[in-house]
Amino acid sequence: AQRIDLDRTPVANITEVTITAEKTVTLTHGAFTGAQDPLPDTAVLQIVSVQQGGTTYVQGVDYKLTAGKVDWSLAGAEPATGSSYTCTYQYIVAVTPTDVDETGCTVTGAVAGTLVQVSYNQKLPRIDRLTLNAEGALTWIKGVAADWNPQAPAVPADQLSLAAVYQTWTSAGRTVQNDSVRVVPMQELSAPAWAATSSW
Repeated sequence: AQRIDLDRTPVANITEVTITAEKTVTLTHGAFTGAQDPLPDTAVLQIVSVQQGGTTYVQGVDYKLTAGKVDWSLAGAEPATGSSYTCTYQYIVAVTPTDVDETGCTVTGAVAGTLVQVSYNQKLPRIDRLTLNAEGALTWIKGVAADWNPQAPAVPADQLSLAAVYQTWTSAGRTVQNDSVRVVPMQELSAPAWAATSSW
């Protein structure tokens, strides 16, 4: 078992995991010299070894891999027709991950040092805004989710922005930033009361 930490987090769900696995099977050689013996799995990448008793056959001399079969059409040695031999090979297979969380999963059965491919959906970060409309009702404005550097949505002119809500979708939870503070120019602060309310 090995832990796979994914690049784009947090993870919404994992749809598929494919690994390079290895197994050894017993095959029965075909009924004629030079026959091709099919392997029980598809997507075979390579044959690691072929043995019968104390004999180890040489790939490229005695046999080769052809479309998921052990091909004995080469000029070298081969097992007697109808006899059994063992074949160790590597192939691509889909597996079910375990211990799935927001940053990755655990995968079992992959050959050490080989590629593990994971297809998954990511929860994209987003910035929302909490605003107040002219009637005094709270309004929630959703931002546009983005992989990198999400932007807060624009606030309509007839609404007052109260806070920006950073949706991270992680176990740490969302954060709220109070951005309702407004800077009043000094000339307005120092102006007499009648000037501030005058219509002329």
